Amino acid sequence: MRFFHPFVFLSFWLFLTGCMTPEEPQTPDWVVHPPEATAQELYGVSVASSLPKTVLSAVGGLASAVYDAAQEPLRKYPLDSLQLQRTRRAMKAVLASLDYDGVEVKKKAPMDKNVAVLIAMERADLITQLTVRLQSHIRRLETEIAANTEGQPFFQRLAVLGKVNEEHAEVLAEIVLLETADPFTDLKPYLAFIERTRSAYDRLKFDASASVISDAGAIAFVVPLKKAFAAEGIGTAYFTQDAKHRGTVLLFADKQQERTQRGYFLKIRLRTKTRARKQILAKSEHYYQKISPENFKTAESAIAETFAADLRNKGLFHTLGF
Repeated sequence: MRFFHPFVFLSFWLFLTGCMTPEEPQTPDWVVHPPEATAQELYGVSVASSLPKTVLSAVGGLASAVYDAAQEPLRKYPLDSLQLQRTRRAMKAVLASLDYDGVEVKKKAPMDKNVAVLIAMERADLITQLTVRLQSHIRRLETEIAANTEGQPFFQRLAVLGKVNEEHAEVLAEIVLLETADPFTDLKPYLAFIERTRSAYDRLKFDASASVISDAGAIAFVVPLKKAFAAEGIGTAYFTQDAKHRGTVLLFADKQQERTQRGYFLKIRLRTKTRARKQILAKSEHYYQKISPENFKTAESAIAETFAADLRNKGLFHTLGF
């Protein structure tokens, strides 16, 4: 009987065990060092548990890269802290709303129980989407302005221009993202729209005033609303030399109160009605609820603060329903 030489047997065994031991997947270089954007394509890289999840995550990474790159052109615009916050928030919303169905999976690789992908989006696709969105946005605002020129109550024209100015942050966000995607695009018409509507609003609000009247249930909301008008440079004296330049905002509140084990539970439906020259110009409804461990008055104060935050974040005229 012939036997394997011990050395031959050992070599054969090591060969078999080497083949049976799975190798650790190597991390692709394009995961460690993602490619930089080119004149033609933008890239996103991610690792997740399945291909659909990884592609979705990579799209988020691509959008984040565009957002980060947009911070540099954003710096040249003189914005205060609130305007900067609104513009950045609008930039994120714009990027989240774009169509990414055209992205292409360039590379994919297994990584243990996960999968890594490299996706690419045509820069021209991003430029087209941002251009169409920006131009459509400005056309809509110009249509609203055109529908509220001479013949409409002064306060209506003021409010529409005020609402347009509240959307300047979103318009600027679209402008900055477009500039990031295409540094050679002509931004002058878009920036001119912002400047033109800002100047028109400033001219009107110089002569404007607003009065705020509430029922017994809405008294807590009077001060936040007056402060919002004051922040816009609009006086809130009840009487002015020219009544045709005055608008009146009526506040109504319905309350539901309940004492629970958690505290004092308060729900409020706040309704606003803006009128001028015996015409109703706008209406809005807002629903709030709060629990206070102390009393209903504290809960109401907290709701009034939330209303004040809505006026700052959404804008005065958007909140009033224009």
